[in-house]
Amino acid sequence: YQDAINSFNNLKLNGYILFDDYLFKYKAKKNSHPIFAINKFLTKFNKKIKIIAVYRQVLIQKISN
Repeated sequence: YQDAINSFNNLKLNGYILFDDYLFKYKAKKNSHPIFAINKFLTKFNKKIKIIAVYRQVLIQKISN
């Protein structure tokens, strides 16, 4: 989650971030799965991003600082 925030803060306007392993079958602790951090990021920055694609990966574009 913190890596995503740091990446977003350093990303230029209209730049992209690609998150991987969104639907990965992860067997460790439930809330250590990548989907939880990605969803938390998407919720926090929902007004500053455009979601381009969601499947096994999530592609977002920065539309506001």
